[in-house]
Amino acid sequence: MFVLPNQIHWSCRHTPGSRFFNIVFDENCLALLPHTHKFLFDPLHNPLISLPHEAVARLKSIFSNLSDLLKKQGNTETVLAYLNVLLTECNSIYFHGYQHSVVQDHRFDVYIQFQQYVERELGRVPEITLIAEKLAVSVNSLYQIVKQYAGLSPKQFIINRLMLEARRKLYNGNHSTKSDRL
Repeated sequence: MFVLPNQIHWSCRHTPGSRFFNIVFDENCLALLPHTHKFLFDPLHNPLISLPHEAVARLKSIFSNLSDLLKKQGNTETVLAYLNVLLTECNSIYFHGYQHSVVQDHRFDVYIQFQQYVERELGRVPEITLIAEKLAVSVNSLYQIVKQYAGLSPKQFIINRLMLEARRKLYNGNHSTKSDRL
C-alpha cells in the first residue's frame, strides 16, 4: 500500500498471511533518484499492490539489503541505488499490463505533472489556467487529461484534494484548516 505524504490512509483488506511494509520517503530523498516512479501518484486509483509470487523473493532480497545498509549506515549512493531498484520493481508491478498503453502516453505524463503541481502548490490553490500554462497544454486539454485519468475536472480534483488535506489536519489534531486562498 502506498500513499502520498500526509494523506490519511488505512489498509482495508487483511487476509491471513498478509504482510505490509511501511516506507516513508521525503521529497528530498525522492529527488535524489534518477527518475520519477509514476506509481507513487496512484494514477490508476489502486493504492494497494498485490505482489505476484515471483516478485516476492526479489523484493525480500531488496528489503533485506536495504535494512542491512541502513543499520550499518551504509553509503548513501548504495542506499539510493537499492531504493531505486525497489521503486522500479513496484512501479513495474503496479503498471503490469499497462506498460505500453498508459506509461508511454504523453497525456499520462501531463496528468502526473498535474498531480505533482497540485501537491506542491496545495496551500496556494492556483488557477486552472495557470496550471495549464505551467504544463504547456491548453485548459481544454488539461480538462480532458484529468477527466480521463481521475474521472474529475481539474477544479474538482483540487477541491477533493483540499478536502482530504482538511480532514488530515483535523484527524491529526491540527484544527486550523484555513487555506491561503479559496
